[in-house]
Amino acid sequence: MDLLHITTQVEVHKIKFKAEFERTVSWFLKDFLNFSIYMPIPPLDHFGRKVDLFDLYTIVETFGGIETVNKYDLWASVALKMGYGYGLPKLDLEDEIVKTLKAIYGKYLQMLNWYHLKHKGREIQVNSNEDISELTMNQVKEQSDILPPKKRSRTSSNSS
Repeated sequence: MDLLHITTQVEVHKIKFKAEFERTVSWFLKDFLNFSIYMPIPPLDHFGRKVDLFDLYTIVETFGGIETVNKYDLWASVALKMGYGYGLPKLDLEDEIVKTLKAIYGKYLQMLNWYHLKHKGREIQVNSNEDISELTMNQVKEQSDILPPKKRSRTSSNSS
């Protein structure tokens, strides 16, 4: 997911990035989290049109990430960047589309992004002895009760 911040590479290889991103989201939800309910990928918006998860994620990131978008209520701006609002009544944009995009981000992308930040924080701590950011640590503390237990590697269980 860090590669998505290299905008020149993303623009050159956008189709490949989109396809891989959707495969990653699908794997994360279905295989890693074992969600038993069917969640179509791509999800559908309020009008029954497909929502591009790659675009949703990258646009939210360009606005500073999910915390910033929520804190400053930038969902209408995210919707406009995704092409909503042109030819639609303002009320629909602010009420239905914004709620739909926010819900889709929450269902499909928020936990994946959180896991990515958590793993990235661990990697930074292990590789460079830097402290994990306070935000990441707070997320770990808040979410730890809903996370699946850590999987043990075969080497650690065999050596006991």
